[in-house]
Amino acid sequence: MPHANVFDAGSHCLLIEVQNEALKRVAELTSTLERPGEIQGIASTWLAQRLYHEFRQGDELALVSIEGVLLEMLAEGARHAGSTGPVTVIPRWLRIAREYLETNFLRPLSLAEIAGAAGVHRVHLSREFRRYFSTTVGEFLRRKRIEHACHLVSTTSIALAEIAMTCGFSDQSHFSATFRRQVGLTPARFRQMAQAR
Repeated sequence: MPHANVFDAGSHCLLIEVQNEALKRVAELTSTLERPGEIQGIASTWLAQRLYHEFRQGDELALVSIEGVLLEMLAEGARHAGSTGPVTVIPRWLRIAREYLETNFLRPLSLAEIAGAAGVHRVHLSREFRRYFSTTVGEFLRRKRIEHACHLVSTTSIALAEIAMTCGFSDQSHFSATFRRQVGLTPARFRQMAQAR
């Protein structure tokens, strides 16, 4: 399908081509791959990092591991796809609002500011955002901040208190509680696991 992606500087892009036999096996279990889809959230970020890490390993076990991670991604995609139905076309103004959030998620934002960037009323934005993305604007922002925190925690040695402030949390305890709720691990444990790999 024709598509276009815009990547920020410093992004990594890894293209995977799946063999037809594997696609046929998947088609027997789910119709997820019959239509375009998007996986978002901490699980997808973690899986993407694992996939890239295994690709960089370059040993004979990497292919087995990559296949396993791809299957996990497929399962995650199937969960997000939900029941079969037509692909929803997102209105242009709502895509603008989401892009605004994705660009500015690390700084304090108000609903009025986001709605102004999209050219709609904040009540309309709030209602339609939840309808199309199955999440509130606040939950989306929180998830983006935790995803960024996951990246910082796993790839840097920056102090957790500093990461909390960078990602827009009022203090480290609030950050740790939110991180644990969304990821299932404390930031310190997440860092230990990432470094062990």
